Amino acid sequence: MRILVTGATGYIGQRVVALAARSGHEVVAATRQRPLNLDLPWTEFDFARPQSFVMPSAVDVVVHLAAVTTASDVGPEAEIGAARRLVEEG
Repeated sequence: MRILVTGATGYIGQRVVALAARSGHEVVAATRQRPLNLDLPWTEFDFARPQSFVMPSAVDVVVHLAAVTTASDVGPEAEIGAARRLVEEG
């Protein structure tokens, strides 16, 4: 199964990625910046620029864990817009 994980470098995302990979799944990381410590396919997923997101081909499952967890200019509307983009692309 090919799994897209938003927030793949976060606390929970790291654990989901590791478990999925250990279970034999192909994982695609969807984060703001390419993770240097993960040897995975990557696509950009940024709340500030949801229109830049393009769903990779042949994704079977989306695990949406990305969230704004620090003080930011990105508000709830941006998070909702990014989630909508995931649904539209899926």
